[in-house]
Amino acid sequence: MSSKLSTVAHFLIAVAVTAAISGCAEKQKPLPPQRASPEGLGVVVAVPTVRVAAGTTCADTVTQGAAERFKAAAVGALTSAGFSVVTDPAEQAFTAALDLEVDYCSDAGIVSGTTALELQRKTGASVWRGQAVGDQARGETASSTMSELIETMLYDPRVIKATQDARK
Repeated sequence: MSSKLSTVAHFLIAVAVTAAISGCAEKQKPLPPQRASPEGLGVVVAVPTVRVAAGTTCADTVTQGAAERFKAAAVGALTSAGFSVVTDPAEQAFTAALDLEVDYCSDAGIVSGTTALELQRKTGASVWRGQAVGDQARGETASSTMSELIETMLYDPRVIKATQDARK
């Protein structure tokens, strides 16, 4: 009888320990990553620079429209993220600077290279810079590139702090 009692006691202890461990694991769920809250903060989207990499030759028509395409995509992605795109410096907290470097192009209309986005304070001081490599010829690619860069930017601790400071 005592061996049955001992087995039952061990079983009950094991169940209690397992339940306690399970309860602790649930209580300690990781917090979601912190994200910047740019709602309503003014951002000026600067005229993008577009250049062809050294050693790459492209017809003038190949890169036409890239600056406008990426600026429009940046305006859309910044607005979706909560920024207020402005032109009045009095309403400006940040500048979004775009830099496109074409490193491949063809007469068939294929254009690719590096697209960089830099978030700057109104003073011009850099807060964050990110870049992506890929297609620069199509509007839908420009939109997805800008959306990805801006989404990544919003989780950066420097951007989180800069947006908090801009509200003070």
